[in-house]
Amino acid sequence: MPLNKTLVVSFMLGVAVIGAFASQANAAAQEGIVYNPTTGDYTVTYKSGYSGQLEVVTFIPATKIDPSVKSVYKTVGYISMSDKGRTVFSYEYKVKNGAKSQQRINQTIVLVRSLVSGSLASPEGWPGNAVLALGGGGVRLSWSTLAREELRGLAPGAVLKDMALESLDLPGVARMEIMGNRPITKWMSHYPAGEVGDQMDLLLNNDFIPRMVAVPRIPVPNPFDAAAVLASLKTHLDQDLVALKLVEPALVTELDRWLDAAIAAAKTGNSAALKADIKELRKLLKREYGEVDKENAGEDFDDENKNKPAKRQIDKLAARVLDFDLNYVEKRIKGDKD
Repeated sequence: MPLNKTLVVSFMLGVAVIGAFASQANAAAQEGIVYNPTTGDYTVTYKSGYSGQLEVVTFIPATKIDPSVKSVYKTVGYISMSDKGRTVFSYEYKVKNGAKSQQRINQTIVLVRSLVSGSLASPEGWPGNAVLALGGGGVRLSWSTLAREELRGLAPGAVLKDMALESLDLPGVARMEIMGNRPITKWMSHYPAGEVGDQMDLLLNNDFIPRMVAVPRIPVPNPFDAAAVLASLKTHLDQDLVALKLVEPALVTELDRWLDAAIAAAKTGNSAALKADIKELRKLLKREYGEVDKENAGEDFDDENKNKPAKRQIDKLAARVLDFDLNYVEKRIKGDKD
């Protein structure tokens, strides 16, 4: 059974279900893209713009992998001894390629809000790259292997370490895109055009396995502003965590109620009420995971990526990240600057 069973579902976005995903028998008889559940590959049939004849090409996706990711985030100090109002947070990632994967892993991509210049660290042979994301909205980080083609990437069962960065932003949760080492597709005459080309673009844009990781996401104003941090945290909860399906609506409602109260207390300078509201927020998270407030050392590979909101009202990584941020705010309003 191929490891990208869920991939096909994500393509059913009203685009005639990827060339109608016609039966395998009709693959060479009409234009379209056909998924082979036995091999996990796609047969792409399209009309040549030169001869008008149908061309048939096999597309092998980069999703024949079963990766896990471990993310560790912590407070490491200040941007400088003369500027203790700006805290630096470190982020480190480890990627494991599942033993049953059919491909090596050769690239990871994640979007972060910001990072400290010169802080990007990379494993040997896996140079990191940081560029502004298209359309704004953060920095696109990627780590890709430079190994020779036959040895390209992280082998099944192996672990990749030392992908790291530092940021002035508190953690949030985002999707890391992980790609296997698929062979280059050799198009018969040219890349498909028209509807098949659009469908192929959709396949390529989704040609990865997603895993959730902690990333720099919540800005910390200088001078410190508890209301602003909590408002950003609430936005992250209501928009990002909800969109990623990492939290149940009932818990979002409970958390929002206390976040609204905490933001109001922070704006009016009511420190006692603010501390009490943060305490209630952290109690809600601890209700889901009793160890949520323990020192972050990174989740186990299996725990971090396979916990489902159906079992709890919030994903374990998301709960830990929210608690970490609330704990930081609590320390700052108490005057205990880490």
